[in-house]
Amino acid sequence: MLIYLDNVLNRVGEANENYAREILELFAFGVDNRYTQRDIEELSRCFTGWQIRKVRPDQVPAFPESATQPPTWASVSAVGEPIVDLGPGWKYFKGTQEPVRYRRTITPEWTTEEFDDASWLNGSTGIGYGDGDDATVLRDMRNNYSSVYLRRSFVLPENTDLTKLALSINYDDGYVAFLNGREIARSSNMEEAGNPPRYTETASSNHEVTEQGDEVSLLRYGRFFNPFPQENILAIQVHNVNRTSSDLSMLPRLVSREIDPSSIELDDTNGEWAFRFNPEAHDYGAKTLFEGTEWEMQIPEGREGLEGLNDAMDVIRMMANHPSTREFICVKLINKFVADEISLRTYKDGSAPSHLIGMVDRAIQAWQDAEPVGHIGTVLEAIFERSNQNNVFWTQSVYQSKVKTPVEYINSLVRAVDWQVDLSELPDFNEAMGMHLFTRDDPDGWSEFGFDWINTGAMLERMNFATHLGKYPNNDILMRWSVRRYLTYNNLETSDEIIDHFNQLLFNGNLSQQTRDLILNFALTDDQGRRRVLDPRRSDYLERVGQLISIIMTLPEMHYQ
Repeated sequence: MLIYLDNVLNRVGEANENYAREILELFAFGVDNRYTQRDIEELSRCFTGWQIRKVRPDQVPAFPESATQPPTWASVSAVGEPIVDLGPGWKYFKGTQEPVRYRRTITPEWTTEEFDDASWLNGSTGIGYGDGDDATVLRDMRNNYSSVYLRRSFVLPENTDLTKLALSINYDDGYVAFLNGREIARSSNMEEAGNPPRYTETASSNHEVTEQGDEVSLLRYGRFFNPFPQENILAIQVHNVNRTSSDLSMLPRLVSREIDPSSIELDDTNGEWAFRFNPEAHDYGAKTLFEGTEWEMQIPEGREGLEGLNDAMDVIRMMANHPSTREFICVKLINKFVADEISLRTYKDGSAPSHLIGMVDRAIQAWQDAEPVGHIGTVLEAIFERSNQNNVFWTQSVYQSKVKTPVEYINSLVRAVDWQVDLSELPDFNEAMGMHLFTRDDPDGWSEFGFDWINTGAMLERMNFATHLGKYPNNDILMRWSVRRYLTYNNLETSDEIIDHFNQLLFNGNLSQQTRDLILNFALTDDQGRRRVLDPRRSDYLERVGQLISIIMTLPEMHYQ
């Protein structure tokens, strides 16, 4: 969430409100439930300096120490003076045309040591316009050209450790970087721009210089460097998102870095993200939240170092028993486990069913009485109230009234019949049913309301999924489930035995007699509508049993929790 909601960019003087807003709106209080825009702004200041680092898998800290005693140092830190710093020494060429005759090649001529750049302009970095951070301002770029080309010669210090070098680069909007004629990095919004990109090419999306820049390890490019005292060329082509863009910036540095022993390179997929509190990025000023209410909080100024973490921790501890948090979470739990017919709005205005309002009231009381306050297990016990069979949770009106989401439908089938499906394929089935895992744009989670998942297209995909399982013969290598093996293992043969088995396995034996008779009639009827019992001696036996199992798995009862 710190990454997804941009809190890694949340710094003193440049507060980013996303994380604080979503905590109040989506994870604690609910939309517009006893908080104001001012509270969001103050809470975002509390969360300044909440950042991340990447560590080796065996160095991932345990909770709660990972939250209360996080490291304050970065995974990687620069050491000594930059080898190439911001400032003079750069040559640049305005992208009104190609800097050289265009050829598709991994070694563009203008990026090499041999290229004569005497006709290029001289300048200092940052270079660009519109951001107020540029030493060289391209006043004629807007509406005229979308790219600019940079070159800088440098000599590595004697005995430089090539394994520690990195290109540190802040930019707006996109770039491709070269070392002695070899590409070493490009921004993600230039991935499809060509090799090398044409001078007319544009970045595929915006990237502001105030956003997180790139830190590119040059460990694998060590062989491209010329050793001391030979010259090297760092070359960069910078591209705007369009010619009318209001700004462009390029601020590159070549630095030497140290990696903390517990950490790993930020782009190393073998590492794990972990929490880091950065004291240098935290706002230590006084803050006031929920001003004028009985829950008003005064955060003092003067805290130092890791103590700044408590600015947010103190608010979180208070929020754990705030009436808005109690209401929002208890309603969500009842939506999850009991019924759809209540929301935070209908609970507060009294228009929800009275029996559900009473259940929320009981859950809130349990929340307040729990030790510690808000203990979810205690709240769930109050909702389920196992000793009281007259409790709403146990009544027929809410029994199996919650519709399964796609992931619940798929997983319940897979687990029930021990289907050894290739797990990597399950997200594709979810997507076909309307649930695109890990790609939801809004950070509020997938809906728990059944009506959001029941439509003709989604139901057809559920039927197709179940049909895959019962299909015989099944030549799909993804579906490692055998009708024959399943029948043998469970000692099943007749239609009655098969129906009774799945009735107990999937529905706790609660299928109505009418539904059971309907399934049995299907089992005893062939494709021509003629009566024919399931006979293991017939060649179509396993195919018909597979069809029967598929029908059972698509019954309306199968789609309820």
